[in-house]
Amino acid sequence: MGGNFTTVLIAAGSADARYRLQLALAQMPGVVSIGEASDGESAVQKARDLTPDILVMDIAIPGLAGLEVIRRIKHNAPAVKVLIHTAIEPAGFALAALRAGASGYCLDGVSRPAFITAIAAVKAGAIWLDARVAGRVLNLMPSPTAQNAKYPPESTRKTTS
Repeated sequence: MGGNFTTVLIAAGSADARYRLQLALAQMPGVVSIGEASDGESAVQKARDLTPDILVMDIAIPGLAGLEVIRRIKHNAPAVKVLIHTAIEPAGFALAALRAGASGYCLDGVSRPAFITAIAAVKAGAIWLDARVAGRVLNLMPSPTAQNAKYPPESTRKTTS
């Protein structure tokens, strides 16, 4: 929907959280808030009806669970990107949100420059993780062991001499 600007739908249970997000977005050039939702069901409905570029959502939104909101939005309005903005820090929540289809995860108190970067990265199709949770998320991801890691055969490896 956005064109030269980024359209954002805000979804959070707390009116105070929605207000703070509106203030932050209002200070971002090229970013326009097009609506608010106060629960999971209305977030899904408004994302489908308004087709914002990005849904900025608290994972702990009331009603329909946050992960289910992400799944439904990705099914009903796949072009809408989801950026989680929440106070919930455990890396397991961030990883679950990404697996459900979120494009980013930032924590309350994220700096203005980092939030601007998150919005731009998510709109561009990148995955963005708050630095305070990124390392912990990577530690939760499975890594190959030496026995099952796939390496190219010796004859195809390049060596430098």
